[in-house]
This record gives sequence, structure tokens and C-alpha cells, in this order.
Amino acid sequence: MTAHEQKKAIEDRTVNGVGFVQFDKMRIKVKVIDSRKSFGRDDVLITPVAGDGEQWVDLTRLMIA
Repeated sequence: MTAHEQKKAIEDRTVNGVGFVQFDKMRIKVKVIDSRKSFGRDDVLITPVAGDGEQWVDLTRLMIA
């Protein structure tokens, strides 16, 4: 599978999806707005469902709802 195909597969599973990310003792509901491959790992750009801001996190931190 090429890098482009891998990125497309990640996007198909996650982008525009809703999930949860654990930050310390809080579990926050987030929407995935983008994805990328960075230094061999898969990252997703998330934004909270309620509130504002965005952050890149490792895909393994995302729990798909």
C-alpha cells in the first residue's frame, strides 16, 4: 500500500468522524477534521464538539465513537 493509499484509508475511517480523546482524567468528545502521516505515525487533527481550538494527536489516542 502506498503512502497516499494509507492516508486515504485513515481519512475514510476517521475524518468527519466523532470520537473521544483522553486528556489526564478527562475524556473529551472530539470531531476529526484532518489526518496526516508524520515521522511514520498516523496523526489526526481534532477539535472539541463543544468549545473551540484544535490539536494534532496520535491516532492511537482516538477512541472512535
